[in-house]
Amino acid sequence: MLGGSQQTNVIPPEAWANVDVRLLPGADPKEFLETIRRVVNDPNVTVELESAEFRVANSSPTDTALYSAIREVTRAYFGAVPVAPRITSGYTENQRYRPLSIHAYGYSPYTATEEEGSAEHGNDERVRVEELRRAPKILYDVVTRVAAP
Repeated sequence: MLGGSQQTNVIPPEAWANVDVRLLPGADPKEFLETIRRVVNDPNVTVELESAEFRVANSSPTDTALYSAIREVTRAYFGAVPVAPRITSGYTENQRYRPLSIHAYGYSPYTATEEEGSAEHGNDERVRVEELRRAPKILYDVVTRVAAP
């Protein structure tokens, strides 16, 4: 996000930019910030955190019963599609659960066409009815596979 003058015909005395980042697990937030400052390399530009909270990214292991259940159920519904960790563009509470030893993956069984995927969080965001019928069944199957005695 960029900002400056409130008027289009006025050169602002200062301008600002907000940059939202997602660090990979294991990346050091302080080192990342110093890298940005070094790349900008301008004494007239200040690089600072908007929030005092800039945590180390974390992840859950992929050798758990839950991850295995996600793979098995996904294979049953979708065939031989890959199941792999990913970084989302939005906020997730998973980063707060993992330090409590709770494995969290953010698994979403909803599929989307390219057009639907590009409308995510937009005015035309929608989910097909068949996805609303199928996805809860998939989640149920994952949970019962892990919770079954």
